Amino acid sequence: MIDEGLSSKMIANKLDITESTVKVYVKHILNKTGLRTQVDADVWTMSNLVK
Repeated sequence: MIDEGLSSKMIANKLDITESTVKVYVKHILNKTGLRTQVDADVWTMSNLVK
């Protein structure tokens, strides 16, 4: 859902979880991938999956 450009709040609503939970998960993903922001993750996804 990050790659769809959804905000943490929108993701939380779709998954029926809290926004803070989404932020924690996103933080873990970013730490594991070495990316800094959700925007970085979007750019990485677009450049690596769409060719």
